[in-house]
Amino acid sequence: MVIARSATLRSQVADELRKDIIEGRYAPGNRLIERDLSERYDVSRTVIREALRVMEAESLVVVEPYRGPSVKALSLAEITHLYEVREILESAACGLAAERADADQFASISNTLENIATADAADIDARVGFGNAFYESIVEAANNPLIGTLLSNVQTQISQLRRVTLSTPGREIDLLTELRPIVDAIKQGDRGGAEKAASRHVRAAAEIARNVLTDRINGPATATASGG
Repeated sequence: MVIARSATLRSQVADELRKDIIEGRYAPGNRLIERDLSERYDVSRTVIREALRVMEAESLVVVEPYRGPSVKALSLAEITHLYEVREILESAACGLAAERADADQFASISNTLENIATADAADIDARVGFGNAFYESIVEAANNPLIGTLLSNVQTQISQLRRVTLSTPGREIDLLTELRPIVDAIKQGDRGGAEKAASRHVRAAAEIARNVLTDRINGPATATASGG
């Protein structure tokens, strides 16, 4: 029973820490001090260390000699690799959804797209939530849980940049232009069309993510962002 309670507490703290990292409370490169985390989450340092190991396994935290744990800062190469994998997985999920979605599942996809379309452009939390719901509805329609698991892992690693890219001026309009063809292809049962539309969407997001990271590294004068 003690082990079960301990595991549950660790999971709860890991969930809170993950949320804080994803939402930017702890920015890339920020050190994660056990004492401070212990006070924030009101748990022992032992639980904090266990939660940090979970975050390290999820590639959200890196532990360096003589420095300890910190929020992982992605390199340009890592961003490229993650978006390449995301493109493969999302394209596959959208293609399968085009072949397998039933009426209820398609209605869910359409409803989540409508939520994205009507969301307040300034409400990033809502837009991220609706975006997550959109992908989840597509994965459900694809009827392949493994794709969902793999895609969730990739999305978690790039989650901080997603919030920044969604804040790019005009991105809410470009996003709808990219997502509507995916939904149209799924409605028509066009697997190839859904895959191609998903690839175009992810490549647009990848370009913005690279621009954002270049901006962080070299300064705003060297980076240009045009969607994401």
